[in-house]
Amino acid sequence: MKARGDSRLQPPTDQSFPKALRLRKRREFDRVFAEKCSVSGTCFVIYARENEHGFSRLGLVVSAKCGKSVLRNRWKRLMREVFRLQRGRIRAGLDLVMIPRRGAEPDFTVMMREFPGLIRRLIDKLRRRALASGREAGEG
Repeated sequence: MKARGDSRLQPPTDQSFPKALRLRKRREFDRVFAEKCSVSGTCFVIYARENEHGFSRLGLVVSAKCGKSVLRNRWKRLMREVFRLQRGRIRAGLDLVMIPRRGAEPDFTVMMREFPGLIRRLIDKLRRRALASGREAGEG
């Protein structure tokens, strides 16, 4: 029988979801929303902004409009899992906020399929904005 503190029982560190990878303060969420850079799929909307950290972080907003607590908690579990599994494919240094779409059902398969494409679109949007603001600063 394995001892309780045996490291072989612990999940791999790259598959964990520590507090450092979460947006937890209101001002962190507000900064992401202030950027006004978002994309939407059939299940959820993702807002993004670049951060000063060397890693990407996730924030979740699941309002009571999504349903009772059981359904809201299911949304949160599935969105966290999608982020956790896809984290290696996300460019480092992004703050993401995911919000379920009104009327959508939490479907893990659809979420996993949509997420990489939405992230690519967000990165393209952020890149275009950075180029546009760089040109504007150079013209002035």
